Amino acid sequence: VYKRQPLNLSDFFVRVNWGIAGQREVTTYELPNPGAVEEFGYPRELDRIASLGSEEPVTVPSTLYGSDWRVLVHPISPASTGGLITGNIIIAQPLGPIEFTIARLRLIFVLAGLATVLAAGLAVTGLVSRTLRSLRDIEAATHTIAEGHLAERVPHGQDDDEVGMLAKFH
Repeated sequence: VYKRQPLNLSDFFVRVNWGIAGQREVTTYELPNPGAVEEFGYPRELDRIASLGSEEPVTVPSTLYGSDWRVLVHPISPASTGGLITGNIIIAQPLGPIEFTIARLRLIFVLAGLATVLAAGLAVTGLVSRTLRSLRDIEAATHTIAEGHLAERVPHGQDDDEVGMLAKFH
């Protein structure tokens, strides 16, 4: 679970692999941020991702459970070697802060959705109650008349809808 925010550039993990063209020996430099590594672990499978040769970002697991990294591999091919790839730069960003933001937004949208449904339900309840008030008045008057109070009249306010017309007709 991500605790620290906001994400800053020091949360990136950088690894540089390079070698002299035509030789097998490769020198590796890693530039991890100690705080980021402590919180998110190290990105795994960097050598496998680098060997794929793709320049597209890839999501890899972390050495810590539940944390992922987004990794980009960029080949180094200096012009002095005739375009031969002599290494690569691997840049990785922890996805913890992004996953934290997505979880927070998901919570906000769920709560906003529930509030909207609740507000709509209350509005509909009020509207239906107001609309049916005339029918309840007519029903009460007809019960009073049915009990023998023939002097009772059906109320027919100023409603110009079907219920108001029914009250005037009754």
